[in-house]
Amino acid sequence: MNCGTFEDGFYTNSSRKSAKFSSLSKPISQLLVIHEADDVIEAVEQIYQRSSSYPVIGLDCEWTPCHRKKQKPDVALLQIATQDGYCVLFRTCFMKEVPSPLLKLLADRRIVKVGVGIFHDGLFLKDKFPQMRVNSRLDLRHLSRYCKIHSKRESLAALTHALLPFELQKKNVLSYKWEKDLSDEMVLYAALDALAAVLIFDKLLPLFHEKISEEPFHETTQLNLIEKYFLEAGSPFVQFLDTKVKSS
Repeated sequence: MNCGTFEDGFYTNSSRKSAKFSSLSKPISQLLVIHEADDVIEAVEQIYQRSSSYPVIGLDCEWTPCHRKKQKPDVALLQIATQDGYCVLFRTCFMKEVPSPLLKLLADRRIVKVGVGIFHDGLFLKDKFPQMRVNSRLDLRHLSRYCKIHSKRESLAALTHALLPFELQKKNVLSYKWEKDLSDEMVLYAALDALAAVLIFDKLLPLFHEKISEEPFHETTQLNLIEKYFLEAGSPFVQFLDTKVKSS
């Protein structure tokens, strides 16, 4: 693969030496940065394999700044993470077309895509690639409100602070140019946004279950609960999918 990789605390990019990140309580098991469409197939196969028993992936996008009024964001990076810490950064700024395996993954209604503001991420991706459909999008704010997770802000960083053992660093994000070479800091920032999303869902799922069921939560039943609440047509919570979050 012509892409950077991150394993056991190291991110390796072919253009520079390995760089170790501190605070590895952030559970990244592997991180790939993909520049070319040819490298997409293997990464998507891994995502499918790793999400077979936990059909939820974190999804986020980064885009180039808008300099004109009514200009739509141009998605430069698509980040996807599985619950076991497998993170892939697709550099969409270098892709004229999206390979069919990635289109299939994003359109697959049997895999829930979670994030904050994910409804609009799907729209921005469709603006860039008209053939792309992102189905089964679940904004985490639907669940956090249902579970009464109180926070002054409902951002991904705020939910991470409330529910996870690490923080998302946002102080330099406005200076990032996602269509240019990615620094190690940018790579880690982007990966953690997607990973935090799926880990927040993992924390909210038992709280959500306890709100609506008298049955105890067991990790062995996670797959059944995900399917029951978010994938079965008769579930009242399917209404959360592919819908915007109203302002609180």
